[in-house]
Amino acid sequence: MTPFIIIGILAAIGILIWSVRLHHQAKNKANPGDAAAPAASDAPAPSDPFHMVLQNVDERTAAVLMSIVADETGIPPEELRFISIKACI
Repeated sequence: MTPFIIIGILAAIGILIWSVRLHHQAKNKANPGDAAAPAASDAPAPSDPFHMVLQNVDERTAAVLMSIVADETGIPPEELRFISIKACI
């Protein structure tokens, strides 16, 4: 009889976690401004899909960073899309 009680308690905990998570997701969809919003940048969003915004970074440094990311992830560089690179000093 004891294993059935334990299984019932675990099932109740699972349902509770599921319902809280479902409620949290619904809340985030209803209020997208309350979710973790990306930081506003000083540069305007590029209208060209192949345009990349460089903020306080020269082109050579950006190229080195992009090649490091491609090498570390194992993704070919032509399959990566960089939207912006910003120097955080």
